Amino acid sequence: MSPKSKYNIRAGEVFKRALKPPVRDPKFWAVQATVLLITLIHYFLDIQKILTESAWSAIPVFILLLPVGYAATEYGLHGSAATSLWSTVLWIPDIFVSSNKNSVAFGAIAIVVVNAVGLVTGERIEREQLANNKVKSAEEQLRITEARFRHLFASTRAPILLFDENGHVVNANPAAWGVFKNNVLDLTFNDICKMSISGVFKGRNPTTVELNVDGKPTEFRCLISSVKESDAFVTQLLLQDITEERRAFRDVKAFASSLLNAQEDERLRISRELHDDPLQAIIHSSRQIDAVLMDKQNEFNEAHRTTLARVKEELLKVARSIRSIAQGLRPPSLEHLGVSAAINGLIADLEQQHSRDIIFAVMGAERRFKLDAELAMYRICQESLQNAITHSGADSISVTLSYAESIVRLEIQDDGKGFNTQAELDVTHLGLKGIRERVSLLGGAFDINSTENDGTTVTVVIPFNSEET
Repeated sequence: MSPKSKYNIRAGEVFKRALKPPVRDPKFWAVQATVLLITLIHYFLDIQKILTESAWSAIPVFILLLPVGYAATEYGLHGSAATSLWSTVLWIPDIFVSSNKNSVAFGAIAIVVVNAVGLVTGERIEREQLANNKVKSAEEQLRITEARFRHLFASTRAPILLFDENGHVVNANPAAWGVFKNNVLDLTFNDICKMSISGVFKGRNPTTVELNVDGKPTEFRCLISSVKESDAFVTQLLLQDITEERRAFRDVKAFASSLLNAQEDERLRISRELHDDPLQAIIHSSRQIDAVLMDKQNEFNEAHRTTLARVKEELLKVARSIRSIAQGLRPPSLEHLGVSAAINGLIADLEQQHSRDIIFAVMGAERRFKLDAELAMYRICQESLQNAITHSGADSISVTLSYAESIVRLEIQDDGKGFNTQAELDVTHLGLKGIRERVSLLGGAFDINSTENDGTTVTVVIPFNSEET
């Protein structure tokens, strides 16, 4: 924008302000009456030729600085611009009544000075008034905000404590007094959160604390922030009661665990029933057919013998299928030999069924741990391998079981087509959700890294927090 356009906008703004004087204020009209009186005195002196000297003739005009300055001080640009304009309008007739050209020139200069002083002074004062108004508005908003904060501070049901830089309690809301009783102001940040206030400044915020409330252990979530209190910043600790939330979470977790245990118990029962009844019956029938074929007293033609041999072979196929199903439901090697042997047997069965090679490697010194953890590790491997074989179209699959001092790590990697893990987990992929739930119940970590057309890697880490079996 050019300087000229800036000046035009400035002049237009001044003119608009001058057209909106404080006409409802009686003092403003008193100022305008004063301007009129000074002007009339000027006219009288000019007509009577009392002030003959050109310089002295401008004195009444300079006297106009008094009402113009007062208007600027009292009303800012609105008042000074209107008063200056009013002074200029009243001075114009002096051009026609004055016979002294020098007097007219000095008066013109004087009125220009009056207008310049009025506009500059009015603008400066109005700017200061606007700044003061903004400061007052900000202070008022701050008072309103502080009032709201204090209302929330006093009315919220969650305990709130304010700490100084040394970690001492400087204020507490009624809820905090209810929790900590009469000694609340004697507490320190370390007494509540088991760490110094300097730890908070370094970013080591406590997440939860357990406190004794009315003789009952109560869990709280720690929400820490910095607030202004009496012109100083203090640390605010809000304690959110999560006892019921944690209890509900533990109930859900226990329910999920019981469901998985019930599922495994049912699989074990079905596996045993398949092995004890149908499988044994089929094997017994197969042996009876063998006995019939080997009995030389039975006269069968070749066609009958071929048929019986074919029936025997079909029965053995059914027996192998039932044995495979029973072992998939609950492999006997898992309980007797451990998860490494069970996974090795699973891989051997899958290689035979699907005619593909699966690389299996065990790293570190193998150890036994609790059966539920070993069973979870086996199920995770089983689900992941089924996904890799059935859905990924992988040419190469590898399984690595690694034992460390405090963890056991399982990694299943394939070079298949991959998938969008976020979309699958968010929609209906119950297998992946089941893996995540099993790992969560054991306090482990689960990660699946997959890129479309670039394979999938499933990683599970379970801590050795169980006694060896």
